[in-house]
Amino acid sequence: TVANDGGGSPTRVTFAAAGTYEVAVHGQFANADSVSHTASVWFRLNGTDIAYSATLVNVPKAADGGTTFYQVQGLLQVTAGQYVEVVVAVADVDVSLDFTGAITSPYNRPSIPSMLVVAYRIA
Repeated sequence: TVANDGGGSPTRVTFAAAGTYEVAVHGQFANADSVSHTASVWFRLNGTDIAYSATLVNVPKAADGGTTFYQVQGLLQVTAGQYVEVVVAVADVDVSLDFTGAITSPYNRPSIPSMLVVAYRIA
């Protein structure tokens, strides 16, 4: 299930059953600046950073397209009731998670989320 953190934001994916899970994050960043910047994405388990789970993402400058897709995944062993969070940190305020709204022209397309998080129990 998805639950709120201490600040009321829905950031926690809570596991009902113990086991080993593959957790994957897919998303995109946008950069409005004239120079490229980096962003980091990593996992926390029950509020504690998971060692070696971080990925450094290069987000190209606006003149080079200004967006990039990223994917981070890992295996987590959890007990029932534990939760995982995805943490994002950017090196510059011009970098953000990139949501794109639905369009109807020149064709119909649904919205593009800034981030998707999936978790599969594998053992």
